Parts: sequence; structure tokens; C-alpha cells
Amino acid sequence: TELRQWAIGKGYVMWETKPGHGLEIVPEQESYKVGDTARYLVKNPYQGAKALVTVERFGSIKSWVTTLKSNMEIIEVPVEPDYVPGFFVSVTVMSPRVNKPIDKNQVDLGKPAFRMGYAKTAVKDPYKEILINVKTDKSVYKPSETVIVEFQAHPRHPTADREPIELAVTVLDESVFDLLSGGKDYFNPYKGFYTLDDLDLANFSLLMRLVGRQKFEKKGANAGGDGGSSLSMRSVFKFVSYWNPSLKTDSDGKAQVKFDLPDNLTGWRILVMAVTPEDLMGLGDYNFKVNQPIEIRPVLPNQLLTGDIFQAGFSVMNRTETAKNLQVVITATGQVIAPTANTSWMESMKNMVGLGKESVSKKYTIKAEPYKRYTQWLPLQATTAGLIEFEATAADGEDSDGLQKSLKIWPRQASVTAATYGTTVNDEVIENIKFPEDIFPNVGGLKVIASPTVIGGVDGAFSYMRDYPYYCWEQKLTKGTMASHYNNLQDYIADDLIWKDSYTLPGKTINLAKEYQAPDGGMAYFIAKDERVSPYLSAYTALSFNWLRTAEYDIPELVEKRLHSYLLKLLRKNVLPDYYSKGMAATVRATALAALAKHGKITRNDISRYHSHVERMDLFGKSMFLSAALQVPGTQRIRND
Repeated sequence: TELRQWAIGKGYVMWETKPGHGLEIVPEQESYKVGDTARYLVKNPYQGAKALVTVERFGSIKSWVTTLKSNMEIIEVPVEPDYVPGFFVSVTVMSPRVNKPIDKNQVDLGKPAFRMGYAKTAVKDPYKEILINVKTDKSVYKPSETVIVEFQAHPRHPTADREPIELAVTVLDESVFDLLSGGKDYFNPYKGFYTLDDLDLANFSLLMRLVGRQKFEKKGANAGGDGGSSLSMRSVFKFVSYWNPSLKTDSDGKAQVKFDLPDNLTGWRILVMAVTPEDLMGLGDYNFKVNQPIEIRPVLPNQLLTGDIFQAGFSVMNRTETAKNLQVVITATGQVIAPTANTSWMESMKNMVGLGKESVSKKYTIKAEPYKRYTQWLPLQATTAGLIEFEATAADGEDSDGLQKSLKIWPRQASVTAATYGTTVNDEVIENIKFPEDIFPNVGGLKVIASPTVIGGVDGAFSYMRDYPYYCWEQKLTKGTMASHYNNLQDYIADDLIWKDSYTLPGKTINLAKEYQAPDGGMAYFIAKDERVSPYLSAYTALSFNWLRTAEYDIPELVEKRLHSYLLKLLRKNVLPDYYSKGMAATVRATALAALAKHGKITRNDISRYHSHVERMDLFGKSMFLSAALQVPGTQRIRND
């Protein structure tokens, strides 16, 4: 154990000073409460010098100038409510220039000097905490009952000007709450916000420049936020029975909520976070239970495939102090049958052909001792892909419990699709089809689609783009362009395929183009910088602009002009990325040719220059090259090739 004490008095003390500008400050205590007076011993090297004292946190809270008459001075700082959860005390002591001769080494011993020191002080006082009382109308409930919760919130230290209090309330399953490493602290806004971060104030002194001293540093790091992640409601919905992010209290800080419980038999934790418009906050909690005399729990497989033979189990518990004779009934309805004895699996699969929804049920009688589990099993076989709905009940005439549970059946085989396509002007078309010999009789099918136009069957493409969730510039542009095509092809699209914003989306998409255009005029997927420009995306954008103009949408003149300049440079200089293969380069240039030819910016020489590249192009590139050639006079021979 080490105990240090300091005694001060009149007289001079020679402190051991280290090189640099540091000033040693010794705090009397490491932490205080509101209303205390914090005291600091300053080891002052400049007797009689002026000192700047500041109280800091997120900037300067308070400052004053004082004279340090001796080498051992006490600085006192009254701890105010706004100093919670802590503060930094800074003392800067300055020695002015004095008349001293310059020594033989040309050292100016009379130059101005200063020293600075910091002391970190915690204020461990829940002064600004809101206290919350929580109570329910009962301590134990049954499933699906209505819970009434009353709240009473008030500041730990009320003021004359009382602020309104707002609550955020969640009711969390205790089994989930127990998994949180932080426990209640995970939800406590007071502990999250009222923590003392690192110092965020930087200091600067002209003396550092005046005397040529260049060593200068920031006192501490930038303060960060709480960093806590919020609970995801969608993923844990079945474990949250109530959530209200904004519950206002009355003038007395009171509020009430009602909610219906789910069917879980568990404990529930009520967590209440309270805040005011200024800086008061707090957390309250309460727990209650949901229970009943008889409990059923499912004991089912995690997944099923068609043809699986399995046991569907349900566990029954008597939660009373006396034994009970229980009648248990388990029923399964859906794509399921009772297994057939002495039948091979393949034979049973064939017997399932044509089966629809079936129902299988079984009754049991058990003597259930107190707080013991009894699992009853129902043998089943899954028929086809679909859903099985289970119902299980247990009763003894006085008490009962019922449970519903569903289980999905997945296909055993991955589907393989084979298709053929053609056009005809004849009255009859014959297509030969051969089915595999070992095909499963209850899987697959045959579908024939006939359309009087080659545009038929495009519904899937439009619905896919309508619902497409990703958003780089290529995807935004494609979605906007497809919306324009959707409007123009209404006669060929099913009536039930609705694209609500199809008329406004193309215009909005065009207006976004400038946000993805780099300084050199090319287009980028996300960040509009020259080094991120994509030649393919730039050519595709110019092509899409042509389609949208045909649909009578206005294209921004400056954006298109800069884009065309980039594409002309692409055609006449080798500015493609190194990873582009010869085939990729040829196809991208063909797309640029097609886009620019529409505006009369491509000559016969341009078409001739890239004629020899056609063999490297893919089918899309060849179609683009032909499209460009068709728009340029004097290219008949190239078109024929």
C-alpha cells in the first residue's frame, strides 16, 4: 500500500521540471459528486506568474485567470451539475520576457515561456438521472391475456422548471435478455451517454512560433458516440411482445400501456428508457411471468424433404403440484400421410402421385407427474412440397393447453428446366418430347406457351426489373430505361403486371446521371472519379439516352455532350483498362459506335477502322456494330459482311 500526502505553505520549492512544456497537476481525488469542490495542487515553476485555468469537455465550459503567488498553489473548482459525467482541468502558466543578457552561445535566457498541464476528473453522480417505477396489474399471466402496465417517471433532482418526459418501452423475452452480455446496461441511456470521453480540445500558443519551438500536439483524441447498436425488431419479433418508441407522460410523469401477450410460456422483462428534451435520462425495468398448468412444446425436425418418414413429437408438462391424467391429441394436416408398413420408399413415392391435402391424427392418455415432461410421437411421411399444419392439445377436464405449429416440406430434387423455341407461319407445329425413364411421378411438369408476337412473354423481365433492389448507376439506369419500355409496350403486357411509378421513374433516373459522371465525361458505377470510370457503362449510358429520347424524355444537354466527348476519345485512343480482353474492347467500342452514330458523330472511316474487329465481338457487339453501320452512308459492303 502506498499513501501520498502533500503539505503546502510559504517559501520556495524547487520542483524537478522535465524538458518541454508540461506542467504537473495533482488532483486531490479521482472523482467527485455534484456540489463538491475539486482541489488540485499545481507544481508551479514560475512563482508569481499569471495562469489561465479552464474547465473543459466538448470545448471550454468555464475559464478564468489567476495569479500563482507561490510554487505550490491550490486551484479549486466547484463541481456543477453540468460537469457530469466529468471534466478536464487545464492550467496554463506563463512567464513573460525578462531582462537577461544573451550568453556567449547566443541563447536568449530571457525569452517568454509557458507550461501547460491537464487533470482528468470524473463526476460519479447520477445527478441527471430519471427514476422510473414500473408495475403491472398482475405478476403472472396466461397466454394471450392483456397486460396493463403503469409507469411513473421523475427526475432524481427535480427543478422548478419541470421538463416533459418521453418514454421508449420494450417488453423482451427473458430468454433473449439473458443472452445480452451487457444486461440492463445495454439499454441504459444514462450509462451510454454519461461517460467521460477523451479530451477533444486542441491547444495553440503563439509562443511556440515566437521562439521557434515546433513541438505541438493535440491534447487528446476526438470524442466518439455511444456506438451501441439497436435491437433489430424484424429478426426477433417473436421474442418482443411490445414496443413503443415514443410514449409521452402526463404532467406528473405518469403513463399507461396495454398489450396482448403472445403464446410464449416464459418470463418477460419490461425495459423503459426515459429522456427529456434537454439532458435528463434514465432506465427502469420490471419482470412478470406467463404461465399455465399444462404446457405443450413442439419437438419437430428442422427441415423436411418430400418422401421423408419422420416422427412429429410434442412434449407435455404438468406444471402443477399434483399428478394429472391428460388426454393428448396430435393432428397433422397438409402434404402428409401415415407411413405404410412393408412398403419400399420408392413404391411409397409412386403411391403418393395425385395426393392432395390429407389429415393424420392420434390420441394418447398419459399420467403426468408434477414438473415432468412426456413426449408423444406421431409417425408421418411427407408427400409433396408444401406445408404441414400441426395441432396438439392436452387436457384433463380442468386445465388444458393447445398449440399450433407449421413445418415446410422442401422438394427433394432440384428442378432442371429444358426448353425449346421457334417461330412458324404454319397451321401446325409438332415437337417431340422424351421423358426420362426414372422420372419421379410427382415432380415436374410440361408447359407450352404460344404467342402471336415475338414480344410476347416479356412480363417476367419487367417484373424482375420493377422489383430489383440494388442501386449502382448501371442498375438505376436499366431500371429507368425498362420503365420507359414498359410504358411503350402496354399492349403486350398482362393486365395484372402493375409498375406504379413507371411514368416518373425514367425522368428521375435521367436527372441522376450528373451525379455519376466523372470530370472526364465518363460514367462510374458509384463514385464519380476519373479512375473509377467504366468504358462499358459509359457506352451503355449513351445508348440508353438514345432509347429514352425516342420515348420523348429530355436528356440533359451538357451531360450528354461531355459523355460523347469521352466516347469519341475512347474510339480514337487506347484508354481502355488493362484487364479488358480484345473481345471486350471490341464489343464496348461497337456499343459506342452505335450510340454516337445516332447523332451523326461517326464517319465511314470510323466504321472501316473497326471492321476488322468484328470477329472478336460477341453477338451483342456484332449487333451494335451493324446498327452503327446502318446509320452511316457508304458502308453497304461492311453491312453485307
